[in-house]
Amino acid sequence: MRALRWGGPGAMVVGEVPEPVAGPGEVIVDVELTGICGSDVSAYLGTMGIARPGDVRGHEFAGTVGALGPGVDAGWRGRRVTVNSQVTCGRCWACGSDRDNLCPDLQIIGVHRPGAFTERVVVPARNLAAVDDAVPLELAATAEPLAQACHDVRLALAAQPSTALVIGAGSIGGLVVQAARLLGIPEIAVVEPDERRRAAALDGGAGAGFDSTDVAAGPAAARPEGGFDV
Repeated sequence: MRALRWGGPGAMVVGEVPEPVAGPGEVIVDVELTGICGSDVSAYLGTMGIARPGDVRGHEFAGTVGALGPGVDAGWRGRRVTVNSQVTCGRCWACGSDRDNLCPDLQIIGVHRPGAFTERVVVPARNLAAVDDAVPLELAATAEPLAQACHDVRLALAAQPSTALVIGAGSIGGLVVQAARLLGIPEIAVVEPDERRRAAALDGGAGAGFDSTDVAAGPAAARPEGGFDV
């Protein structure tokens, strides 16, 4: 099957790789769409130390379950899915205490394991999340960065904020703005020098937009509390 592989700094090569085989508890996902993460750009440029020539990257993706390994519920076959890219052991203290991001054996699809810049990829069935038929797979492929944004905002909610300032409105920052609005922060402002991104953040729920932190400093200092809550 075809795959896009990293050949070294500045080099991406389309070539053939072996067909994946699903082991016990695993499935093969027929990849429909894959996002390009900032870490993928860093690898392409040669600034990511753990990137290896020949890697198939890609960890933000959605598709359809095409094949099942031994022991996987047959109900997954043909399901539209997105995938948690962090593969953990499921046995250690961290996994057992719902802190699996601290698993000492953690691997990331597209970094330590073959990723989704290809036609088909093997993933553990426990990493699947079903996608409703009403949700376009193009949107489902953004689930991983959206999860980061929601996690950031939920951490911020511990401060019971009424105001938030988001610095940078790229993919993650734009999603943070939307998550902050949906999770109940009443007043949101954004700093973003790019006019198009700033406009998108305003459409996504920000009430004010600044083109630099210097410009934002004045309104922040004028606030009764001397700044933004988070």
